[in-house]
Amino acid sequence: MLWREELERGAAGHDAPAEDRAAVEARAGVGAAGYGELPAEEAGRLFRWLKLGPDDVFADLGSGTGKLVLQAALETEVGGALGVELSRFRHEAALERWERVGRPAGVELRCEDFRRSDLSEVTVLFAGATVFPEELVTELGELAARWAREGRLARVLSTRELVAERLRERGRLKVETSWGVPTAVILYERVA
Repeated sequence: MLWREELERGAAGHDAPAEDRAAVEARAGVGAAGYGELPAEEAGRLFRWLKLGPDDVFADLGSGTGKLVLQAALETEVGGALGVELSRFRHEAALERWERVGRPAGVELRCEDFRRSDLSEVTVLFAGATVFPEELVTELGELAARWAREGRLARVLSTRELVAERLRERGRLKVETSWGVPTAVILYERVA
């Protein structure tokens, strides 16, 4: 699998220049420019746990170099995969990686602030929020509640605990990470 080898290669996201990291932190808060990822094997475990299907649209907020989004599109039956990344440098790296793995259908990569994104079609949302500033985590919880109320959002995964009305914790999956610390991914599901 050539695409799998591409996803397992080193992460250019760590190489973001200082001016790019500063621009991200100016918009999203101190710490928001930090970078980490799930190794492909751990992402595969996460996707098997989620059982993504053709009716699902998976989104990764802070998608970095696009590895998780591309793996979702290539390895699962997901109907669509969306990456939203604030860093221009990392977004460009994701576009290059998308080209190298054959431009899989159903993938959309956006360079924008997820707080202003149209996520109305997303059913499953992932946020590797480990380095998000506390204010951004709070805002993510508020937005997730709104997206669950107004859109199709049914499940949210986060590496930080969220407070979000209409979303209740349903489980945790411990995963290995690129930063060497096992981390819990918390699954929230929409409730009526």
